[in-house]
This record gives sequence, structure tokens and C-alpha cells, in this order.
Amino acid sequence: MIKAGITTVFNVRKILKNPKTILDGFKSKDSLKFGFFICAFLVLFRIFVCGLRRKLSPHQHKYAFMLGGLVGATISSLILDKKSRQAFGLFLIARAFDIFYKSLVEKKIIPDFKYFYPFLYATMMIVTGGLALGHEPAAMSP
Repeated sequence: MIKAGITTVFNVRKILKNPKTILDGFKSKDSLKFGFFICAFLVLFRIFVCGLRRKLSPHQHKYAFMLGGLVGATISSLILDKKSRQAFGLFLIARAFDIFYKSLVEKKIIPDFKYFYPFLYATMMIVTGGLALGHEPAAMSP
């Protein structure tokens, strides 16, 4: 799916000459897997959340969302190939840090840091580029 997005961006001129090529991209195996991944996650998440909300008391509903997300993400990620899971994992780690930071700022536990997003980006580049490739090159796929 990432490959399809990059190809679309860099081949805009070719797409404008023949718009049918973009429809062919939607019919590819990777695109169908991605759509099925999103669908499976949402179905599993909703089933678990709705089922657990009926069983749990109102002050425990946040646990239903956490468990539903865990189960939905774990099972639906098995649909994707390893490279796609790694790319989503890297994106979701950055998103988790972002949500955690915003939550702490909203609760006034930490002050708002003006340069948080450049810092987050630099940290993710250090982790993927510096640590992973420098110390564990076998852990990164080519």
C-alpha cells in the first residue's frame, strides 16, 4: 500500500494521461489486503467494545476500549505482510507518543513544549536510523 502511494505521487503525469491506471491500483492485491485489514480491525473492535460494555460497569468502560483495540489490532494485523506491519508499527509508535504527550499537557502534568513535533520526528529517526540500523541491522528488513 505504501508502494502504491509513492508510485501515485511520483507518476502524476502518467496518471493524468491515462486515469485508468489509478483504478488498476485499487484492484491490486495489496490494496485489497489493506481494505480488509481496516474492515477486520473495525469489526473486531466494535464487537469487543459493545460486548464488554454490556458486561462492565460504566467506570470500567475505558478497559473495554483498550481490550477491543488490542484484540482487533492483533488479529487484523495478521492479514498484512511483515513489511506493512513494520511500517504501521512505526507510524503507530509515533502516534502513541503524540497522544500520550497531548494527554499529559491537557491534564497540566507537563507544560506545552513548542518544538515537540520536530523532537518526536528526530527521536523516531534516531531509533530507526541510528539504533536499529547501526546496532541491529538484521532487525531491519532491506
